[in-house]
Amino acid sequence: MPPAARPDRRPRPGSDCRPGRPFAGSQSLLHYVRACRQFSKWLQREGRTAADALVGLKTYNPETDKRHERRGFTADEMAVLLANTPTAPIRWGMTGRARAAAYRLAFASGLRRNEIRTLTAASFDLDAAPPTVTVKAGYSKHRRQDVQPLPADVAATLTDFLATADPERPFPLPHKTARMLAEDMAEAREAWVGRGATEAEREERQGDPDFLMPRDSAGLVLDFHSFRHGYITAICKANVSPRVMMELARHSDPRLTMKRYSRVAVTDSAKALDALPKLTGPEAERAALRVTGTDGASTSQDAPGLRRTGDLPSAGPSDRPDSLASEGGRRGDASSRAAEKRFATRFAKSCESSSTSADSHEREAGNHDAQETLAERGEAAILERKSSHARVAQLDRASVYGTEGYRFESCRACST
Repeated sequence: MPPAARPDRRPRPGSDCRPGRPFAGSQSLLHYVRACRQFSKWLQREGRTAADALVGLKTYNPETDKRHERRGFTADEMAVLLANTPTAPIRWGMTGRARAAAYRLAFASGLRRNEIRTLTAASFDLDAAPPTVTVKAGYSKHRRQDVQPLPADVAATLTDFLATADPERPFPLPHKTARMLAEDMAEAREAWVGRGATEAEREERQGDPDFLMPRDSAGLVLDFHSFRHGYITAICKANVSPRVMMELARHSDPRLTMKRYSRVAVTDSAKALDALPKLTGPEAERAALRVTGTDGASTSQDAPGLRRTGDLPSAGPSDRPDSLASEGGRRGDASSRAAEKRFATRFAKSCESSSTSADSHEREAGNHDAQETLAERGEAAILERKSSHARVAQLDRASVYGTEGYRFESCRACST
């Protein structure tokens, strides 16, 4: 029966059992839902049911209801714990020395509780370079043989421990490892507080809400699996490739390594800000320009051979553009008049191609004769509508817009 359906079951110490909230967390409920849906799919696949009755069963989002979020042990916490545990009394069927060796191995290799429990003396190769520990495929979480390297100092400690331990079961970890670890942490914290040099330091340590606490001020939990969290977090902070991190963590997906296990503190994130460019004021920027000899230089100079749009000549008060008149002066009145007629003819054609009919142009032009030629009507349109038509941009003589060197743009009145 699921825990949520057992009201008579007593909650575990430290669990969240607020009114109206199910006893089991969203992560546990999600496992139950997945198991039920898989069973329903199997029934349909085997022909025992006509359809999948649980296809529409809703799932849960564990991110919205985290109740047992862990953190990793810090180096200072491990130093205090490993210094106090070897001399602690026997707890849960293990000596203090055996518990300290198990804690050290878990933090230095990232092995899980069940994997450490199944190790024997033959699982260690402490004389190799580097020293290693091997987990058989039958006891590994992903069912493959794992060979984990070990630091040299940990190998030396394990060599002394295995010399006198039971070779078949050197780490007889109990099922309630969290409770065993909590008792060792409480004793180690008490010894750490008592070792304060002054009364003020002892009071400060006593008021620390995080150091070796089963649940810190942020609600993060310290249990046996936290050794693995600390191991992977230390690897992620090292300068190694993501592939190496994934192999040491024994994950099939590097996203699991980075998202769930590794934790980045605010101080670590602040170090990345040093790579950002420094924001200097205007005075410092001008000083830098004076050093390079570029102070006062314009940064918006035009490229050679290019002119801004605002610098282009517009139509003057005369009946034709100034550039056209100047060109007519060079070629003579006859050639100028011919160029003007060609211009008027092209302009009239652009007006007639728009949605406005030729009749509207004739009404706006005045009392012109309806039998005027296409060029004459274009000239009249220029005279009457020159203030509202789009300007004629003068381009380079070698422009692709034509040998006349003009670009014709439809006016607003003709395009509406």
